[in-house]
Amino acid sequence: MTDAKNKWNRIYARGSHVSEPAAVLSRNVDLIQTRGLALDIACGTGSNAIFLASMGLSVHAWDISTVAINHLTDEAKKHGANIETRALNIAPNLFPGNCYDLILNCHYLDRSLIPAIDESLKQGGLVIFQTFTADKLADIGPTNPDFLLKKDELLEMFAEYEVLLYQDESQSTDTEDPLCGRACLIGRKRLLL
Repeated sequence: MTDAKNKWNRIYARGSHVSEPAAVLSRNVDLIQTRGLALDIACGTGSNAIFLASMGLSVHAWDISTVAINHLTDEAKKHGANIETRALNIAPNLFPGNCYDLILNCHYLDRSLIPAIDESLKQGGLVIFQTFTADKLADIGPTNPDFLLKKDELLEMFAEYEVLLYQDESQSTDTEDPLCGRACLIGRKRLLL
């Protein structure tokens, strides 16, 4: 954990962070509920958390980087945003059961978290996912296959969910497009009958 924490603290200390919310959020506002409790996994400096809070959600925001979390905490105060931040090494055992109305995971891929995400999401809740793919043509994002989605992997991860949106922009080479080289999904956890 210390190596990863130090790495991300150095990156965020250099000011290397995204200031715009993820495209899967900003382009699909009509699909996102505006009440309840959301979790932003690997939130970085918090542009997505602030975006969700501005829509009316209470937000928990987790990241390994204390630098990023301190930045987000300051930004949340400036915006009067209802965001509770935690600097921690994100692990499956940290997810409370049946707690969240929305869980967001952008530009972070830890497959071991998928069962915990499912268990932590309330029935009818939304999972929103956006990250880089192994098939990406553009030279952007990580190169380690452990951190890249395989073809249709998001659909497989959330096969039991009602898919409200799925988009795969692996073949795009337009690096000005914030979805270039990425796949995204918005899925609703089905209600048990």
